[in-house]
Amino acid sequence: MDGCQKIATLLLALDTSVAADLLGKFSDEQKARIVETMLSINYLEHDAVEQVLREFEGLCGQENHAISEARERARGVVTTALGDDEGDSYLDAHDPAANADAFAVLSRLDAHQVAGVLDGEHPQTVAVVLSRLHADKAGQVLSALPPDVASDVVQRTATSTRSAPPEVLTCIGEVLLRRVAALSSDDDPWVAPQRRYQLIANMLAEANGSTRDAALAAVREHDPDSGEKVRDMMFLFEDIPVLSADALRAVIGSLDTQTVALALKTASDEIKESIFNSISKRAGQTLREEVEMLGPRPLSAVEQAQQAVVKAVYRLREEGEITIERGGEEEMV
Repeated sequence: MDGCQKIATLLLALDTSVAADLLGKFSDEQKARIVETMLSINYLEHDAVEQVLREFEGLCGQENHAISEARERARGVVTTALGDDEGDSYLDAHDPAANADAFAVLSRLDAHQVAGVLDGEHPQTVAVVLSRLHADKAGQVLSALPPDVASDVVQRTATSTRSAPPEVLTCIGEVLLRRVAALSSDDDPWVAPQRRYQLIANMLAEANGSTRDAALAAVREHDPDSGEKVRDMMFLFEDIPVLSADALRAVIGSLDTQTVALALKTASDEIKESIFNSISKRAGQTLREEVEMLGPRPLSAVEQAQQAVVKAVYRLREEGEITIERGGEEEMV
C-alpha cells in the first residue's frame, strides 16, 4: 500500500467521528485523494488492515479488523466531517463509482448541458433519462428543450406503464457517458461563443466601473454584435430601472439603508426615482435624508456600495425571489 491507501484504511478502521476529525486535519488536495481512495475500496482483508494498524500501534484494539461495507463507512466519515449537505456534494464530486454512472454525471451538469447531450435523442429516451434525475434538474432540463420535444417527453412519461429494462439503461448510460466525455474535451470556454460571452460578462460584472466601461467600449468598437451580447448578459447598477417595484423592494430590503444611500450618491435621477417609488413614503423619506446627509465620499466607496446592490440582485435572482426582465422577456443572469 502507498501512503494514501494506508491513511484511507486507517480512517475506515476507526470510529466514524474520530476518522472525520482526522480527515479534517488534511489539506483540501490531500483530503480529495484520501476520499477518492476510500470510495474505491469495496472490502479490506483482515491481514491488510492489521498491517496498517501495526504501523499505528495503539490506535485500534479490535481482534477482527476486516472491514465490510467500506464505501458506506467512507461516506459516513465524510458527511460527519463536512455535514450532510456539503458532504453529499463532496462525495458526488470525488466518488469514482458515481463518475461511472451516467445519470449521476448528468445530475452534476447544468440543465443546458444536459439538454445538449440529449439533443437528437428519441423523446422516449429523453423521458427515460429525465425519470432518473432529481425532479428539480429534470424540470430545468425540460425547460431547456424545444417546446415540442418537451411536450412529447411529458406525454410519453405520463403514458408509460413499464420501467426501462436494466440492459436498456446500461446501453443509454454508455452512450451518454461518451457524449459527456466529448463535451468535457471541449470544455474550453472559448470554443462556444455563448460561454465566451458569459465568461467575459461575469468578469466585467466584478470589475470597477471605469475598467468595465472602457472594456465594453473597446469590445463594441471592435465587434458591435459581440459587445451587445456581452452587455445583455450583464446586470449593472444602471439597469436598476428594469426591475419591477416588487423586485426592487426585495433588493432594498435585503440591504442596510446606509449602503443604499451611498450607492445613490452618483446615481441618475431615473435610478433614484425607481428606488424611491418602490418603497413606502416613510422609507423613501428616510432614504432621501440619508443621501442628503452624506458628505464627500471616495468614488471607490460609492462603486463598492453600488456593487453591493448588484450582488443583492444576483443573489435574490438565484434564490428565486425576484426575476429580471428586459423588454418583457426574462433575462437570465
